[in-house]
Amino acid sequence: MHIRPVEQKDLHDFARVNGRSMWNDESTNYMAPHRDKYPDSYFSYSLYRTKIRWYRGELLLLAVSDANDSDWTGQEVILGYCCYTTTVDGHQKPVRGGWLGNWFERFALDCYGRYAKLFGLNRSCDQAAEQHLRRTLDVDMGKLLQPYLEGLPEEERQRVGGQHWALELLGTHPDFRRRGVGKMTLQWGFERAREHRVPLILIATVTGEKLYLSTGFREVSRVDMRPEKEDDVLKELDLGQGKGKGISWAAMVWEPENMRGKKRVQRPANQA
Repeated sequence: MHIRPVEQKDLHDFARVNGRSMWNDESTNYMAPHRDKYPDSYFSYSLYRTKIRWYRGELLLLAVSDANDSDWTGQEVILGYCCYTTTVDGHQKPVRGGWLGNWFERFALDCYGRYAKLFGLNRSCDQAAEQHLRRTLDVDMGKLLQPYLEGLPEEERQRVGGQHWALELLGTHPDFRRRGVGKMTLQWGFERAREHRVPLILIATVTGEKLYLSTGFREVSRVDMRPEKEDDVLKELDLGQGKGKGISWAAMVWEPENMRGKKRVQRPANQA
């Protein structure tokens, strides 16, 4: 298996694997409680969010099978996916479909999003819960880095500043879990962080924390999501380990061994 960039023709497949991999995630339980009844709406919304990421220049990648896999059938199969963003100086976001096409697609997606929200087209979700989730996760990743940056030597803190790579999405197709797909997609991010000598950061869901800790990430702060007191609808939805209890996500950092100007040996994954 190997990693390759997502092409426009892959957007539907990326969205479907993303939807399947996140089907039982705690954030999905909260945001889309009606997905069993309206699966088409759920997957349509996944495609909409995928297109938004694609046209605003985020780096979408697929983990796919190849001839080196023991179960290779001669046809590529999508095993997993990931999405990265970066604030590294000089990094240019890709413009999809040319400047005019990119602008038009983003404008059309914005119009569709407003229309879908106004008329409640995504019947799989609870709109109040979905908006609450988006508000909670709409955080400045740079601010989450502050506790980590404050612990760096002054010279290194000045060099790094707010530069980082960020993992926005990662998932494995349910049929291909426990094959190292997640670690392989993380490796892509590790290589970019090493190249630019900056940290790789993410917000880990409860489900994903174990993987990230095992690959060398460490927690630097937390993002707490609680039902809003004035909204009884949110209190009744499944959230965390029980109704109304909330979710606490870990903001995590992985630091490349060459970031501080000298070679450092990281602990093996089984000792992380």
